[in-house]
Order: sequence, then C-alpha cells, then structure tokens
Amino acid sequence: MPRIVGVSPQARTHPRATSIIKSYTGITSILTTPGSIVIGSESRKMQQKKVLLLTNSEFGQANVFLATSQALVEASEDVEVHFASFGLMEEPVAKLQSPRIVFHPIEEIDMEAAWMRPEVGKDRPKGTGRRTFLNAPAMLRFLLRVMLPWSGPEFVAIYQRVTQIINNVKPDVVAVDPMFSPGMTACHQLGVNFVVLSPNTIKDFSLPLQPYGEAIWRYPCVGSGLCFPIPWHLVPFNIYLVLVAIVVGLLDQNRKSVQRYLRENTDAKRMISIGDLALNPRLVRKSLVANFPELEYPLRVIPENIVACGPMTRPPRHVEEVDAELAGWLSRGHTIYVNLGTHVQMHEEGAVQMAMAFRVILDHARSPAGAAAKMEDLQILWKMVPNTHFGGDWSVYDPKSRVHQILGKYLDLDVVRVVEWIKPDPLAVLRSSVLAVHHGGANSFLEAASAGAPQVVLPVWIDTYDFANRAEIVGIGLWGNKKARPFCAAVEFAPVLVEALFGERATPMKIKAKEIAKLCKERGNGAVVAANTILNEIHAE
Repeated sequence: MPRIVGVSPQARTHPRATSIIKSYTGITSILTTPGSIVIGSESRKMQQKKVLLLTNSEFGQANVFLATSQALVEASEDVEVHFASFGLMEEPVAKLQSPRIVFHPIEEIDMEAAWMRPEVGKDRPKGTGRRTFLNAPAMLRFLLRVMLPWSGPEFVAIYQRVTQIINNVKPDVVAVDPMFSPGMTACHQLGVNFVVLSPNTIKDFSLPLQPYGEAIWRYPCVGSGLCFPIPWHLVPFNIYLVLVAIVVGLLDQNRKSVQRYLRENTDAKRMISIGDLALNPRLVRKSLVANFPELEYPLRVIPENIVACGPMTRPPRHVEEVDAELAGWLSRGHTIYVNLGTHVQMHEEGAVQMAMAFRVILDHARSPAGAAAKMEDLQILWKMVPNTHFGGDWSVYDPKSRVHQILGKYLDLDVVRVVEWIKPDPLAVLRSSVLAVHHGGANSFLEAASAGAPQVVLPVWIDTYDFANRAEIVGIGLWGNKKARPFCAAVEFAPVLVEALFGERATPMKIKAKEIAKLCKERGNGAVVAANTILNEIHAE
C-alpha cells in the first residue's frame, strides 16, 4: 500500500499538513532531508543539478513558482527541483506529478495567516481606503505591517528552517520570492547563488533608477489610486505620498523589532525584504519578472539584471476536459468572465452595484446596438464568494435578494451564472471570453493579456491600481472604478462595460489584446523563459 513517508513530526501535527497528508495517502514518497517529502521515485543521478525554489504559499506569488517548477523539469532531465514553502503548497506541488520534485514543508505560520491575525488587523486605518494627506502615514504603516506580518521569533524560526533546507539541499541555484523576507535574508546571509522570481513587474524593480527624480513625481505612488499620467495638479500630492512612504519605512518600528531579534539570535546582520530590492534593484544578480516592456509603464531605464520573462503560466487543460457542462455553457454565446480574485469576498451592496451594471450591459447587448455587433447572446460567468460575516447570509439565487431582483430573468435563464469556484484554469476560460473583469491582480492581468481578452479592471488595494493603469496605457483595457475606487459604482462601471464591448475603443482594444497575445506566444511562456534563465545561472557559476 503506497504511503507518504519522510514528513517531520512537527509537520505531522501541523493542522494543514495533517489534512494534506490524509488527502495524499496514495502518493509514494521517500525521505531525503529532515522534514522533506520527495514526490516520485528513489533513483537520482549523481550529476543532477539542484534548483531550490523558495516562496510564500499565497497563490498570487506561488503560481509563478508552480509554473516555473514544471518548466524546469521539462527543460532538462539533469535537474532536480526542490520546492520549499508552507503547508498549503504541498498539494499543488503534488499535483504537478513530477518524479523530480522534492517538497520541503515550512511548518511555521504562513504570511496570510500572519497578516489575518487581529493584532495586525487592528492597525488597519478606518475609512474608505483612499489616500489623503491625513491618512497616508497610517495606511503606509499598515501596508508595511502586511508585507512583514511575522514577529521576531516567528521570522527567525522561518529563517532557520530555510537555512536548514539550503544547507541540506546544497542547491546550485536558488530562486526566491521577494515577498518572502526570511528566504531572501537566508540567501543573502549564506551567500548562495540566487535570483529573484516574481509575478511583480519591471517597474517594481526599476523606479529608483529612473532619471530626473521621476520615481517621485512621474509615477503614481503605490496604492495611491492616481491615474497615469498624473494630472499636474496632483503631482505635489504624489510627491508627498512618496516622501511619506520613505519616512514611514525608515521609522518602521515593526521592521526594527524583527531585525533586532534577528541580529540577537542569529548570525544574520541584515534583513532583506522587497522594500530593499525596490530601493536597490542591484542587490541580486537577476530579478525574473512576469511581464515585458510592451505590458509596462513607459520607462527610460530598465536595469540589466532584470529579466522580462513575460506571463508565467502553466499550460491549461481545455475546459471540456475539466468541466464538460461549463464548456457547453461557454459555447452558447459571447462570455464576460468576472473574477475578483481569491481574497475578495463580496458584500451584498457591492454585488448589487455590479449586478446593476451587468443588467445594463446585458440589456444593451439585446438592443439593436447589440444585434449590430452580433452579441445578442452575451452572457456572464461571475465567480463570486458572498461575504456572510457582516449583514447575514445572502445568495444571488434567493428570489428575495437584491441581486436577484436586478438580474432575476437572466439568472433564471442561466444567462448569468454565479459560482463560488470554477474547476478549469482561468486561462482556459479566458480563451473563451470576449471580456475579462478582474481586480487588478498581477496574475489576473497577465492571464487575460496572454489569452488575448480585453479587460475591465476594478482595483481594490495596493498594487492593483497599477494594473488598472497598465491596462489603459497598453491599450488592452479600461479602469472600471476610477471615481469610486476602491469600491464599485454601477453609474460608473456600466458605461465602462458598454464602452469596452460596443464603444469607440472596443475594436482597438480587441485588436491590441490579440497583438499582445500573439507576442506572448511568439516569445514563449514566461515560465519557460524563467526556467532557462535559472538553468543558465548554474552554468554561469
């Protein structure tokens, strides 16, 4: 009877690891290093090179590591991939079904669980989420807390586990998530050959090198919600926000506390975070990012150590292979795919605003204008998780719900389909869609771009505003809530939807989106580009 072996006692008792182990009793594994799981056979060639991937377990960051790990084992038979992350990643890594992937669990608290704790949440500023002169310092402090949510002892425990993994594996090269500060710190302290692998963008690692002080006045401060180019009357406000961000970062007591504990309890003298990389992109030999200049803000300088790989995706299975019923539904008509990300739970009022906008676009599609555009069959696939923690239980399919009162006939006819989960890969669904509506997450933006689907972006926090700007800069999408940000207002969102499908910009956007998708195809999957770059780093040594 196949069984999992090689799991440390700590991992066996970890709640998430326990549930994963129960789910994967049929996977054969062997013990390699303390606390590691090997997925596959026992035979290994002595001459094989070792690549270690270090990442947080949040899918927004980890997806590029999953895609790249698959690309690595497909690129060379002489490479063994070691994947180190928190317990949530064990199952996705196992699903890759590669005989040359070794998973190393990190049993400490993961980043999302850490930032969801009340002691972190209490620092969240009250209000609408918009930056003002008054609330900017508090909002930036909270942002820094979210980016470094661990206490000193927690950070050191993770750092020591990563150090143990590196020393045991003895990798030829390490690729690390820049949001994973303990991993970055360990790589820097041990002096290993490492690169940064990230769904982040060229701009994120290039701003300090732009001439004429453009980082301060030309580009919107992170999380500001300002459009690009910044209107001249708002440039002073942007300069203020950037300066506040610098000062808040220098005075960040949480970082100072963690760094002090790190120095007192380890040999490490310096903590390395994504903030350090943002200020000094040359801290690492190479930063592998998931976009390229054609999908980016206009930049005068791109550092030589930044490798623009393009969208890093795993080749998706066709929708019909995963969900034949959904494939049949998608084939009925032109589809708008709505997905506001894993972390967004929708309050009823927010859903009502979106529903009113959807009613407008569906009615418009069935008008003479829609007939002229041959879109009378327009339908909407809406991935949405209701937030029932505040305001009680509600369902869009409840005839008494406000959403049903707005979309009732379309819901009853299955023209609008609302689901909490979609089995097929989003990329596969996007290839059957005429428009993507998303929250501005890096993966959502890049998946839509590689699929050739025009976009409407409804940013809700931090860097998501950047991708709303990118959609308009590149010419492949529109910003759907410029005025209502970070919320959605039907009075603003509905006209944007109509413009995206039926307006003057609809055809140019569609053409540009197809050009970008063609470019992605010609340059190859970004995960393959990243894998080849990582392998070249081995030979460079």
